[in-house]
Amino acid sequence: MLLPLYLAYLEALECSWPEFAALSVSPEAQAALTTPPHLALRQCPNGTCPNHQLPPTTQVHILRDLPAQCRVRLRCTTCGRDFTRSYDGALVRKVCRVVEPPSDPARLLKSAQERDQVVQWGKEGRPNRWIAGQLGWEPTTIRRYWRALGIEAEVHRAQAARRAREQQHRREALRARIDALLPTLLQEERTLALCDVARGLGYNGEYLQSFPELASYVRGLLEPHNVHEQERRAAAVAARVRDLCAALPHSREGVTLKGVLKQLGLNWKYFRDRYPDLSAQVQQAVQEHQRQARAARLEHELARIDVAAGQLVMLGQGVSHKALLAAAGVPRSRRDEPRIQQRLQQWVGGSARDH
Repeated sequence: MLLPLYLAYLEALECSWPEFAALSVSPEAQAALTTPPHLALRQCPNGTCPNHQLPPTTQVHILRDLPAQCRVRLRCTTCGRDFTRSYDGALVRKVCRVVEPPSDPARLLKSAQERDQVVQWGKEGRPNRWIAGQLGWEPTTIRRYWRALGIEAEVHRAQAARRAREQQHRREALRARIDALLPTLLQEERTLALCDVARGLGYNGEYLQSFPELASYVRGLLEPHNVHEQERRAAAVAARVRDLCAALPHSREGVTLKGVLKQLGLNWKYFRDRYPDLSAQVQQAVQEHQRQARAARLEHELARIDVAAGQLVMLGQGVSHKALLAAAGVPRSRRDEPRIQQRLQQWVGGSARDH
């Protein structure tokens, strides 16, 4: 499939295959192609990072190469530090943004009523975008007024406090919903996880991870239920295993471990790892039943051989290994069984094999 691409590449180079094959690459050019770019610059500036030590390492990745500025932007994958170096290896510091000086309130062309409303909402901790939406202003205009009026820091503190209160109210409301939902979930006969509660609330499975305190609270309530559910399930499996093991001696069909596991509705790996004692009990019971079944089959075959031998003698027919097995309906592959072989020898009086 790549041959057409190779031919198109040669055609674009206006070069034939023998000419292309005759080309040689110098060791210098080969080294330039295989050496990672700007390897000498890949030294993390974080003194506590392992990649700060020489020699530079490819654990520091290139984010962007800026040849026009003779700079390269890098990221250390070990400590996560982003930094910029010039081509000569010097670390380029970020240029601090110049803070706009406060404007003169007298030059701000909003009405006194609007300014008072902005101040009130700002001290209440209202979000910038909400205030802008109420007044039809741009958020940047609101920030300019706060700086001009000298209340920017006070507004930021009020907004942080308001966000904390709203977050606390959300947690309390969410806990109330959890307390209302849990009694219904705890009635279900299944183990429950944090994601089950989150989905029961109508969120995605990871939602409660954003509230560590609530997540710990829910896990504490689910743990006793899950322990009880596991004990109940283990007791049910144990009872089912006892019933199956008790029924095995009365089974007239072939019994296998796979068949027993199918009746239990479990796969072997889960059954063995979760219930090691029960799995050993089932395995032993199946092996014992199979041993008894083989012994019963052998006794039945020996009895049929005796009956067949008696009939052949009464009919005056020759008694041979083949004739006995055929008359008894015993497969020829069974004549390697030591007791069958011994019984055949008793009737025939010959060798162990009759070809």
